[in-house]
Order: sequence, then C-alpha cells, then structure tokens
Amino acid sequence: MAWDEPTYSNSAGSTRFVIERQLNYPVTAIRSSQLQRANLNQYQVLILPAGNYATTLGKAGADNLRDWVKQGGVLITLSSATAYAASTEAGLLDIKREDAYQTSTDEPEAELEDTIPGRLLDSDAALQRASASTGEMPDYVPGILANITVDTQHWLTAGVHSSLVGMVQGNAIYAPIKLASGNNIAWFNGADELLASGYLWQENRQQLARKPFMVQQPMGRGMVIGFTQEPTYRAYLEGLNVLLMNSLFRAPAHASPAF
Repeated sequence: MAWDEPTYSNSAGSTRFVIERQLNYPVTAIRSSQLQRANLNQYQVLILPAGNYATTLGKAGADNLRDWVKQGGVLITLSSATAYAASTEAGLLDIKREDAYQTSTDEPEAELEDTIPGRLLDSDAALQRASASTGEMPDYVPGILANITVDTQHWLTAGVHSSLVGMVQGNAIYAPIKLASGNNIAWFNGADELLASGYLWQENRQQLARKPFMVQQPMGRGMVIGFTQEPTYRAYLEGLNVLLMNSLFRAPAHASPAF
C-alpha cells in the first residue's frame, strides 16, 4: 500500500486497519515517492489510498505502474486516487469525471481537463448506453450514505449482496466505464432510491444516479480496480469489506503475472 505523502492519512490508516485488523492480513507499506522507479514485481497487489498523486508520481510513476499492471499486477485505487488513475497523464483507467450537469440548451463551454460533460442516467438502459456543461464541477457533498446496486454476476462480487450502502463525499462523479474497456461492478441506485441517510442536493442526486461506485479494467496480464468513493471510510462500512477482500485476493487469481 502506498504510504506517506501524498496519501491522505485517514484513507491510508482506515484501509490498513480494515485489512490488518478486520481481515487479519498483513500490509506492506511503500513510500509513494518510490513508486516512480521501484521494482514492484515482488508484489501482486498495490493499493493507492486517496491522495493527490499527480505531482509525486507524474508520468514516470504512471508508466511504472502501467508496466507492472501489464505484467500481471492488480492496482486498486480509492476515491481521489481513482481520479489520478483516470487522468490523461496517468492513463491507467478508462473513465472520466463529469462536469456538473446543465439543463440549459446553450452551447456548453469548454470541458475541464480530464472531465466530460455531466449527464443523467434515468434508466438501466441508459447505464448500458452511457459513455458520454460547462466547466463547473458538481456541488461538494459533505457526506451521505447512498444505496448501491451490485452486479452479482461478476467474479469480483462473489459472496456480496446485491444491495450495499456506501459513503459519498466530495464532488467526484464518473461516467460508467465502456464495456470495451472494462466492467461496472457496482453503481449508485436511481435518483429516487439513491439516498440511504443524510441530505443530498437534488442536482447531485440526479447526476449521481446509476454512476459507478466500483469499476474493473483488464490491462495486459493484470487489471486496475477503481473505487470512486472510500470503501473503508473510517473503517465502519463493513458491508463493503467483501468487495475489498475480493479485490485483494480473487483479483490476483484472475491475473496472469509474468513475474
């Protein structure tokens, strides 16, 4: 697991607590700055907790991670680490953050870098069609509990209930991954069934509906698994632990490491 700056201590600490204390499996910490050049072939799984990795890793770090994944590694990204993986510079995950959805019929302004225009998915059929406005980001959400639907047919969800509850915090909303690139493993419920607890702005409720919570993308012999929110938030979302556990232990069994 990446450790030290620029990882967010709450994300790294909670994730390590869940794995070591709740799942009873040891974690090896590696300084984030070492990921630019470190030989990662002795590891099968690498976790990037939430953090701003763009400056620390840059292109060299992204290239090193990509080479390792293609050789059979499993990269797991959490929350803002998923934003780094999906950025144009990193190119590790084929999803994009959305701008705030606009109902105006005016011509949209230029998109922000690494984002696409926001839109609504009002049916399961729309979820399947999705891939893709202004340059504004969605409103910031201080924190709510949201209902999540799980694709129970995928091997990553073995033993997982079809409905889960997860934390939503911040303003990151992602378009679904295209089936040509990977799989949408879990996604937020429709707007009317989305909120489990707390208060959510109506605009966020509509735009977040049926957007991905967890995606999986094969890459060479390995894969990237991205959580758009924190599955280990404060180590109390125990209903999500099996998703994390499958990512840690089942995913390497579906990779074909060359090292």
